Amino acid sequence: MLCFKGLYAYKAYMSTSNVIGAEIEARRVRAKLTQTDLAERVGILQSSVSKYESGRQVPRWPLMERIAEALGCEPADLVKRSRRRPRAA
Repeated sequence: MLCFKGLYAYKAYMSTSNVIGAEIEARRVRAKLTQTDLAERVGILQSSVSKYESGRQVPRWPLMERIAEALGCEPADLVKRSRRRPRAA
């Protein structure tokens, strides 16, 4: 059972992983690549790409660098949206 602090950390992790996954997917689609195409360029399984895009897993930084290179961006570009704060009204 998760304590409150652990639950908060888990929710923050899931939120970040979903944002990173959405950014990977958006850039992959913009590049007109399939999950299989991206997986082959990076040297991983298509199922791993699927897990990253769905937010079920977050790639470690060395892999994030390879994914970013395959998508033609910087690794930080894949995580920027997760750091943005909502604009005040």
